[in-house]
Amino acid sequence: MGLATLANAQYTVTDLTPAGYTGLFGYGIGGGLQVGSGTPTSSAISHALLWSGTAGSVVDLHPSSYTGGSEAFGVSGGTEVGYGAISLGGASHALKWAGTPGSFVDLNGTFSMSAAYGISGIAIVGLGTVPSGANHAVLWASGTVGSVVDLNPTGFPGSIAYGIGGSHQVGVKLTSSGSPDHALLWSGTAGSVVDLNPMGFDTSIAWGVSGSTQAGQGLPTGASFSHALIWSGTAGSVVDLNPSGFDGTVARAIASGKEVGWGVNTDTGHTDALVWSGSAASAIDLNAFLPFDSSSVHARGIDAAGDIIGDAILSDGTMHIVMWTPVPEPNSSLLLIGAGVAALAVRWKKKLGLVAEDAR
Repeated sequence: MGLATLANAQYTVTDLTPAGYTGLFGYGIGGGLQVGSGTPTSSAISHALLWSGTAGSVVDLHPSSYTGGSEAFGVSGGTEVGYGAISLGGASHALKWAGTPGSFVDLNGTFSMSAAYGISGIAIVGLGTVPSGANHAVLWASGTVGSVVDLNPTGFPGSIAYGIGGSHQVGVKLTSSGSPDHALLWSGTAGSVVDLNPMGFDTSIAWGVSGSTQAGQGLPTGASFSHALIWSGTAGSVVDLNPSGFDGTVARAIASGKEVGWGVNTDTGHTDALVWSGSAASAIDLNAFLPFDSSSVHARGIDAAGDIIGDAILSDGTMHIVMWTPVPEPNSSLLLIGAGVAALAVRWKKKLGLVAEDAR
């Protein structure tokens, strides 16, 4: 694959594609659960979906009273978050679930529309549309309507919060036209905002945060493709993750020192799912582990255990939900013990005359 660390990593792949659904996307993963969306073959609208590690475990989270579509983007501690449209073509409302369609809680409150994109513990982030029509990044600090915090800084035309980890939130500043502008980092209040857009980049977005590291993408000045980026709390701390052999990349999620996303392969023009460990040189092409060929594969979420969720489009046009699970590396101490036992066995065999000595 041309990526130096491929030989040092192994992943097993689970196909989570449920029967009876098309238009599938895998967005979030955590604690043995996976979330995303799919369109039932008997319907024209997307439904939020939940899995617990197998295709057959799928739970359709779509609330029956919301006649528009729904999607689930994040999961933490047995709580799933996303949105549901109250009617076909109508306003979306931020929702959270506890594993069943009937467990949903509407977080919209006084917003004209809203959506929830990330969750950490009980805290949830997303967007809410205010009376002026602008989208504001919001934090539901306790996961309830009453705990909402408007993160949009004074003077900003708009913003969206996409990711949360511990006490930090990340997202993007919007231009007056609503287009992405600069990646942002917050610590629970609008006044805590840090502009992460690095020098040499026209625009940027932060999608995920873990500990003191943020992950996202930025468009270099004069470039046609974005580069996957990570930061350590400041614009100047940026690290460009775009590896050799890829025209452009996106880092969509981060956990436990690893980032996941995708890139446009220079040789094939295909979109390949990628995982990094903090540097461009550490990139691993996850397509190599798939049991099928695909020209469009995306890794969209990763959890603390290193499990990765994403999706792929096959040559026949069908979409699959894919989960990559890392294979633990052999324990070096056990290998040394095993080698020592083997050597001792050889010495005893020699003493017993069971192994020929070197010719003299």
